[in-house]
Amino acid sequence: MSKVLFFSRKFAKSLLTKIKTKKVAYMLVSLLLIFAFSAKTYANWNEFSRNQEVTSCNTLISGCSLAYIEKTSIEQKFQGESVLGLVATNKVITFSVETRGAITSDLNEFISLALESLNSPNGWSRAGLSFSRVQSGGNFTLVLATPPEVAAFSIGCDSYYSCNAGRYVIINEDRWKQGTTTWTGSLRDYRHMVVNHETGHFLGHGHRNCQSPGSPAPVMQQQSIDLQGCTANPWPLDYEISATSI
Repeated sequence: MSKVLFFSRKFAKSLLTKIKTKKVAYMLVSLLLIFAFSAKTYANWNEFSRNQEVTSCNTLISGCSLAYIEKTSIEQKFQGESVLGLVATNKVITFSVETRGAITSDLNEFISLALESLNSPNGWSRAGLSFSRVQSGGNFTLVLATPPEVAAFSIGCDSYYSCNAGRYVIINEDRWKQGTTTWTGSLRDYRHMVVNHETGHFLGHGHRNCQSPGSPAPVMQQQSIDLQGCTANPWPLDYEISATSI
């Protein structure tokens, strides 16, 4: 009788251990399934949110916040996307052309050189961007304007220099014809510079300063006013390309 009780207890204990082990196993499997489902749901939602944000940003072109630009730049660098580390999309930006005031310059030459500036392999195209002219509207408007008309665009514009005001990239006709006394390069290169500089503002860039006297000035430096010891340069530098996001 004692042997029967002994084996009965042993069997019961073994059975109980197996039941507990199975319960633990079931619990672990359930937790893993819940974790996997939650991670998948989060990833899908994160991707959806990011796509929505990109769509909104691309729709408004210049409406991207600096915070979004910086976040996107970091994300894409870690994802290994090329050029910039931020935009490797070959995005097409459209623009229309207008004149303001009694313009005497050759408008066809203006349009041709502006397109050459914007789509040059030395220019903003290195940021994965290409520029295409449309007859009206577009993402921005390139304007060739007489000095008084430039000043009329915004309180931040004056009659001497070129300017950017919202969607308007405004080139002062006097500067287009003559450049400035501080510019030491050719007039053609000045025209490249001023188109790239004012378009750079539209792309979200602020002004920069000469970082190393004797080296090429950043295109976002106010080279029309002062080269600050740098050499005249019509094209965006590598770090300006890397800071570009649309």
